[in-house]
Amino acid sequence: MRPVLITVGATIFGLLPLAIHGGALWEPLCFAQIGGLAFATMITLVLVPILYAIFVVDLRIVRWPGGAVAAGPAPGAVALSEVA
Repeated sequence: MRPVLITVGATIFGLLPLAIHGGALWEPLCFAQIGGLAFATMITLVLVPILYAIFVVDLRIVRWPGGAVAAGPAPGAVALSEVA
């Protein structure tokens, strides 16, 4: 999640000078790009995991090869508290 937020934040921060002082052509274009980046980032970080949880974990509409459910620890996994 951190690389996505850093990339989007740097791009939006880089577009702000053009959005504020870019002139008649650049200002609307930069505001459209900033809005699109913010909207797409929220969809990527919020909506996609929610849909994944609903369709794969809860409803089990999508099944992975071998019948394993994607959520939870792998069979035979050792918890960190057991290692120490």
